[in-house]
Amino acid sequence: MPHRQIFSFGDCELHLPGRVLLRGGAPVRLGDRALDILVALVLRAGQLVGRDELLAEVWPNTTVDDGALRVHMSGLRRALGDGQAGARYIVNHVGRGYRLVAPVSWRAVGDAAKPAAGLTPALPVSLDRVIGRAEVVEQLAARVAVRRLVTVVGPGGIGKTTVALALSRRLAADGDMGASFVDFSPVTDAQRLPAALAAGLGLAPSPTDDSLDEVFQALRDGRQLLVLDNCEHVVEAAAALVEQLLKGCPDLTILATSREPLRAEGEWVHRLASLSVPPVTVTDPDAIRRHSAVAMFLDRAAAGDGLETGVDALMAVAAICRRLDGIPLAIELAAARIGRLEARALMTALNERFTILGRGRRTAPPRQETLRATLDWSFDLLRPEEQTVLIRLSVFRSSFDIRAAMAIAASEEIDELAVMDAVSELVAKSMITMETVNGESRYALLAVTRQYAHDRLADQPGHQAVHRAHALYCRRLFADLEPAWSGKAPIDYLERQSRHVDDIRAALDWALGSEGDPAISLSLIIAIAPLWFHLSLQGEILDLAQRAVEAAAGQEWGETAQHGELLVAYGHAVWHARGPTPAMAQAFEQAEALGRRLQERPLEMRALWGRWAQKLEAGDYADSLALADRFADPARRMGDMTSVQSADHMRALSLHFLGDQPQAQALVEGILRRDQAFLGGGRVNHARVDSRLTLMTSLARIHWLRGDLARAAEAARYCAAESQRLEHDLTACFGLALGAIPVALWLGDHDWAAHLNGVLRQRTAGGALRHWDAWAQGYACVLGQETALSSATTGKQVDMLATLGWQPALHLAASRGGAWCQPELMRHLALARAAEGAVAEADALLQRAAQLADRQGALSWSLRIAISQARLWHDRQRTDAALAQLRDVRGRFGAGDRAGDLKIADDLLETLRGAVPQLAPHLGGRAGGPVANLTVLRTG
Repeated sequence: MPHRQIFSFGDCELHLPGRVLLRGGAPVRLGDRALDILVALVLRAGQLVGRDELLAEVWPNTTVDDGALRVHMSGLRRALGDGQAGARYIVNHVGRGYRLVAPVSWRAVGDAAKPAAGLTPALPVSLDRVIGRAEVVEQLAARVAVRRLVTVVGPGGIGKTTVALALSRRLAADGDMGASFVDFSPVTDAQRLPAALAAGLGLAPSPTDDSLDEVFQALRDGRQLLVLDNCEHVVEAAAALVEQLLKGCPDLTILATSREPLRAEGEWVHRLASLSVPPVTVTDPDAIRRHSAVAMFLDRAAAGDGLETGVDALMAVAAICRRLDGIPLAIELAAARIGRLEARALMTALNERFTILGRGRRTAPPRQETLRATLDWSFDLLRPEEQTVLIRLSVFRSSFDIRAAMAIAASEEIDELAVMDAVSELVAKSMITMETVNGESRYALLAVTRQYAHDRLADQPGHQAVHRAHALYCRRLFADLEPAWSGKAPIDYLERQSRHVDDIRAALDWALGSEGDPAISLSLIIAIAPLWFHLSLQGEILDLAQRAVEAAAGQEWGETAQHGELLVAYGHAVWHARGPTPAMAQAFEQAEALGRRLQERPLEMRALWGRWAQKLEAGDYADSLALADRFADPARRMGDMTSVQSADHMRALSLHFLGDQPQAQALVEGILRRDQAFLGGGRVNHARVDSRLTLMTSLARIHWLRGDLARAAEAARYCAAESQRLEHDLTACFGLALGAIPVALWLGDHDWAAHLNGVLRQRTAGGALRHWDAWAQGYACVLGQETALSSATTGKQVDMLATLGWQPALHLAASRGGAWCQPELMRHLALARAAEGAVAEADALLQRAAQLADRQGALSWSLRIAISQARLWHDRQRTDAALAQLRDVRGRFGAGDRAGDLKIADDLLETLRGAVPQLAPHLGGRAGGPVANLTVLRTG
């Protein structure tokens, strides 16, 4: 051991071998046993010293109990000031031993002023587990093997120091190099960096503060890793110091941590990412726990009381970690709240404010005791123009490009070029993140940084002007309404626009507030309605549009096209959320009249389409056809393909529900032939529902009604597959409720129908799609899963349920007289009359029903009617007539699958064949198929 050694920790110094303890430069009176304990802990700084080991060293060859150790340990802690003013020196690991946790530096006094061979100042000790950084440490270990200067860069609280220390310990443990750690955060004068470095290395002060001679001597002794922590506030001086050290010490490697690069010669920068957080879509508990942010939260929370372990609590923890962007310091502070707040309560509080993340560990550096302190530290290091730009950009809730940044942050005092420079510097200083997407640079603020800057914005006198600029910018993003509403926009238009959702909400929050601008809010609501439908946010847009409609009443712009567009948006929102109510009809009627008065043809056409949709959904099919015809004339005069296609589809659907299946089919197939874009799903309407899918739902029903069961099944499968592939709630509602499910039920495949209806119920859960949930509830009644219809059930839905044989719907539909299903309603009425004994009346009803089905081209209704006639006639001893009638209709279906009504017809044909022996030689047998020798059946 050298002649004299001085070990420094906190404001204390221990001189050996003289066994003198100084605190604040003054001697401390301490008993021999307490001094023995201190020496043992200091010489093993950072290591756990076992209880038995301490007893053997302090009381050799003597038996004492634990009480003596506790008494002297208590006196030692008082002498050191342990626990006073945040100081922390000795930690008790209950039942195991004690550890000196304060960083210890060492210097020799005498012949040599450098560490003795094999002895370097102790690395700071962390009592917390390092979580989620193993891969980063491995990457940095590989990097420092080939690079002499590596800087770990990231925002405050991201864990730069933790990673640097983990790497230092790993390299020191491997024996590849010595490791020293120097914290620059206490340095307030950049000129004092050399002196601070020497002190951190445990060296004697140099004659001049800027002398590095002693440092060079210490760092030239073998391979060394020098960690320089927290360089951001002295970054220029640190860069110059690092270059000097690397040039003067050939075997030295430096790992620096900073919130911005040093920009020193030979520097390699590693930007430290946040801990991984589980996406919203991940709900499996084990998968959630595997994300490092959640693992850290649970680890830190386990140290306190009241940690919940249930699935709901785990989902709340995942939401907390997402809200905190996976920032380790924020997660530690949040985890410290568990026990005082439940996980869900903490999540709710964080959604309001981050101020709940108050003080953390008492031993943390002052700048990291709270999130506010951490961000204050970083903010104060920014230049004034950088501070201003950061504050203004806090109005963005999602990512933005440089043009958006200039639109919001530029002003008379800061021009656009200055904004560009400031953004670049803020990225370098880890206050703004940047990523490149498809060649475009996009910027964003982490949630905690944004909240901090937004709080500062609220204190600025011009903050309302910044919010106004942001709201106007959001409105400009959706300046051209026509492509989105008419379906002319590219397939990915709204997908690209969806990244602005959070910004639009922020703009609306301001515009609808007490200090906002109602005119901006109204125009913004109109502009973003297609996007909200695209994102299946019908409930939200309905609420916004309803507030806007009420606010627009009596306003000076009530006779403008803008007001008409608002009414159209409101009408669509009412439809999907509540159904074809009078409010929907009124909104579109007012919009159409306004468009006509203002000679705004696109507005008038959109409103007319809405009126048609309301009539069709309500089951007023004749009125819907009249409106479709009104739409068709101007659409064809305009010569616009999209409008012509819409006109034909409107007319096709009206004719389909009026019972003209051949003409409806011709129109739909004509659309598909004319426009190849539909075949690829290349167009979407205002609500982002794929146009080909809507056509295929119509074809699926028409094919079944016309008896083409194979094509009906194929179209139904397409509707089911696309509904789930496109991952859009309204698309799923259209494809399942109007295409796949009714065809599955008509074909008799109840298992598949039940599965699809379960998918539909999932899509409509939450209440925002009440109109479409009524479809799902109706199908559940047909499947025997429920017994009562929704109060939102429409006439069109009642007609559909009646064709599926659900008795309550039959009574309701009979009173309506739905045209397309009239033959089926007449058939059920005939069966009821026959059961009452009025056989002749039933026979006459079936005859009229058969004639009407033939006129409609509805072969499936004809088959059902023929089955009922065959049974009725067979019961009346007219089996030959029954067989002739049924074989004629069944023959028109072809071989077909034995599905639904076909199977019933085939089984009945067998029964009738057996009852008419004289026809048996001509009918053949059953071997090999559902009905053998169908040619004989067709020809008679």
